[in-house]
Amino acid sequence: MRNNAGVSADSSFYICFVDDLEEKEWIYKFIKLYSFYIGRRVLNEIPETLFNDDDFQNLVNIVDYDYYSLIKPIFGRDPKHLEDGEYEAIGIAHYLDILGELKYLILDDRRAKNFVKNNFEYLADKVVGTIGFIKNSCLEDGKLECEEGIEILNKIKEVIKSGKKRPLNLNEKKCKEIIDPILEELSRGGNNGRK
Repeated sequence: MRNNAGVSADSSFYICFVDDLEEKEWIYKFIKLYSFYIGRRVLNEIPETLFNDDDFQNLVNIVDYDYYSLIKPIFGRDPKHLEDGEYEAIGIAHYLDILGELKYLILDDRRAKNFVKNNFEYLADKVVGTIGFIKNSCLEDGKLECEEGIEILNKIKEVIKSGKKRPLNLNEKKCKEIIDPILEELSRGGNNGRK
């Protein structure tokens, strides 16, 4: 693992960059900075252009074991959600945490975050959304330049404002509540772009 920085993310993280922002290179930036783990369910949910990309498949750690089975006994949602990738991401995060390798569990779905909080308290402090992950990459981990984080967040705002897409299911009101304060923080991130 690179720098003990294991990351398990649901498909919304990948979809945001590839489909919504049309900035696939940012995915590559992140998977070179952290050790990303992805299972078959999430792989099946990500955009085909990423799924079929050999470079992507060579850079991520593909998990062939069904860690989703670890959480299945406590799954209380509608059976139609049994195949949702975020629950596989939670199972992988559980495994990485046992190994002492989990840095982040990236979940953008509120229900999945609450599921972790209610059933896997020991993972709760590792859960972030995509926006929080970008912020932490800049300000806590110093892996991403603040200028890069600002560029990504401004692109998300721009796409939302255009009304064509809703990355991470955000609207303009949520941008003001969530993204704008982080943009302010990043703009004060230090002389060299890092905290």
